[in-house]
Amino acid sequence: MSQTINIDGVGPVEFPDGMSQADMAHAIETELMPGLKSGGLKLGGASQSPQSPTAPPADQALSYGDRWEQAKDIAGALNTGVRALANGITFGNADRIAAGAGAATGVGGTQGDYAGNLEAERAKTAQFQQEHPIGSTALNTAGNALGAAALPFGAATEGASALLGNLGFSNLFGRAATAVGANALVGGGVGGVQGASNSPDWTDIGRTAKDTAEGMGLGAVTGGAVPVAGAGFNAVRNFFANPEGAIVARALQGVDDATLARAQALMEDAQRRGITLTSAEAVQQASNGASGLGRLQRLTEGTTGGSAVLSPIMANRPGQMQSAVSNELNSIAPPVERPYDVAPAVQKIGEQAMQAAEAMRGRATAPYYQAAKSETINPNAVRAVADSMDQAASADQTGILSRPVNAARDLLVATPGAPAIPATRTPVELPNGTIYKTTAAQPATPDTLSNDIANLDRARKYLRDKIDLPPFAADAIPKEEGKVVGGLIGELRDRMERNSNNFAQGRQEFERISNNIVEPFSNSPTGQLATASTPEAQRAILFPETPLPGSENGIGNAIASIMARNPDLAKSVVRQEAERAANSTVNGLTSTGSPDQWGGAKFVESFRDNPQYAKNFDTVLTRSGGDAGGFNGLLDALQATGKRQGPGSLTAQNTLDLKEMAAPSGFGAMGEAITNPLSILSHVRDAVTRARLENRSGAIANAMVDNPADAIDWLRAARDRAEPVQVPAALSPIAALFAAQYGAH
Repeated sequence: MSQTINIDGVGPVEFPDGMSQADMAHAIETELMPGLKSGGLKLGGASQSPQSPTAPPADQALSYGDRWEQAKDIAGALNTGVRALANGITFGNADRIAAGAGAATGVGGTQGDYAGNLEAERAKTAQFQQEHPIGSTALNTAGNALGAAALPFGAATEGASALLGNLGFSNLFGRAATAVGANALVGGGVGGVQGASNSPDWTDIGRTAKDTAEGMGLGAVTGGAVPVAGAGFNAVRNFFANPEGAIVARALQGVDDATLARAQALMEDAQRRGITLTSAEAVQQASNGASGLGRLQRLTEGTTGGSAVLSPIMANRPGQMQSAVSNELNSIAPPVERPYDVAPAVQKIGEQAMQAAEAMRGRATAPYYQAAKSETINPNAVRAVADSMDQAASADQTGILSRPVNAARDLLVATPGAPAIPATRTPVELPNGTIYKTTAAQPATPDTLSNDIANLDRARKYLRDKIDLPPFAADAIPKEEGKVVGGLIGELRDRMERNSNNFAQGRQEFERISNNIVEPFSNSPTGQLATASTPEAQRAILFPETPLPGSENGIGNAIASIMARNPDLAKSVVRQEAERAANSTVNGLTSTGSPDQWGGAKFVESFRDNPQYAKNFDTVLTRSGGDAGGFNGLLDALQATGKRQGPGSLTAQNTLDLKEMAAPSGFGAMGEAITNPLSILSHVRDAVTRARLENRSGAIANAMVDNPADAIDWLRAARDRAEPVQVPAALSPIAALFAAQYGAH
């Protein structure tokens, strides 16, 4: 309320409510009309009204003095407001800065009197806070924010995190605890600075230290609490609003969009093959088991709504996998109608390949041997070999060696010798008496030995081949005999080489080709097939369970050799191997007689359990004209089915060596709890999560088996909804600053 007085020559003038007439008259005399006497002044028309008076004419406006006073009042208010803002920006040090400036320059204070200036500045600040508590606090807070924004608090927090990480805190306490520690560290530093600024007298060391320590404590607690509060907010939000999103977000940690794209492509390929994969299985396969989506699927399958969707799909899975495998086998080769005809045909091709290698050696050495055929060697050289044979036969007291040695010697004889014939006197009866007919004695005739290269080499090869026959062959030479005979024909070969350059060169070429080509070929898978007559023996050569490292080329060459002579046979061999694996896995039954939902994963294990076997099979399939890429695509899809966690299991199926799984029985669960007490906590945690998912489990299950693009998009969307609200790195130090400023004292 105000009082309005109409003054002649002046107009209406407002006075404060409650001011006495004497005081108003004195004010008029001294301020408005200095030449008048109060007794001559008539006050009238006084009224009390809350309404504004009629504005005076322009020539009756307030004096310049009044306007100056009003301007000073406005300037004073602005000054104190700026002071509050500046105090916030400088963390409470604006009064100190102004006092120091006044002491240094005399502007705004008394020159040389810092203490007096500081007291005056603080008095002005206190007066403004008292008169405008809300505005003062708002301006000071705004100043704090502006000052904090100007400082690199975010970089400081990140630097503290890096420092603690380098010191090993992350390894000891985890990333979350390290983040809390880093924020507490920076918050404590900021709080300490603010606490020191709050201290009224820096010359009082004890008080200043106490205020600094108090600010550090408040700042550290507040700074460390900010990331904890942010994590708590995110946890509560996801727990109630987006449980599947929280699980998806955790499960997809470290899974990038490229991996999700591979998972989508895998689902699409499986779909083309007639196999329904879940998005969880596809991501697990594409990430090589790095995601945790298997748990989400397992928990969803454990709910009423999720089971209603996924159980029929899993029940149909064995048939889907069998059909897909059958189609892939048919792409390799049609079903083998007469499987027992395969092994003999393969062996025959092995024999032909081996014969071809030997024939090549024969063609290479033929010119040398042909030239040597017309040559002869010194008969004494052959006689020396024959004498060695005679000595070996006579030295054998058992008679075991004499027969084969003598038989070998006979092969060297061109004309058999004859023993000496003594003279004879034979009586002849005549009518006149007996007469005697005498036959002259004949000396012994020695045998004549062959000395031509052609016949000697023929005899040598005959004996060599008999020695090389397997023990069960009809004409095979026993081991002991063969050793003796082999040494004798070796002596013959040496003498032939010394006496014939052509024969020596032929032998050298023969040995070179034998060592470098024929014998390695004989030891190769292709050469081994020449003596392998059964399917088991041939499988041990082409598809050994534990193949030698780097054996893919040799086995591939064996299939290529079959392919070159009989393509259908080569493809049948490959199909038989793949079909053998299918019959014991994907086409098989569980121990309870039911179709095996993990049969496809077991089929994959047959091929990929041994990396060298996998490499060998890929090579064989390619060399027989098959599509290794398509076959591996099938294996990828089937392997993904093994990423599914079994009912009641806490582990992915494929990590349990693909043993059959089922929910633990009562005794089984008790045993698990005894051997692994932590499993109880895991099961309790699963039960809580299933309860959270129950009301949306059907929708989650449907999303998992949606068309591939939508299924993967659902994962992305669930993950993105669960993205945590990021707490700015600068928020913790700013909060610490406020806590130290307003929480102290």
